Amino acid sequence: IFMDGGVIVEEGTPAEIFGAPIMRRTQDFLSRVL
Repeated sequence: IFMDGGVIVEEGTPAEIFGAPIMRRTQDFLSRVL
């Protein structure tokens, strides 16, 4: 689960979220922290 402001914006397995995030917010966050 990836949350932004207390709201779930994306959910899936870690492999799905880290490997191929769908939501732009998730993509932006992961590109900055990884």
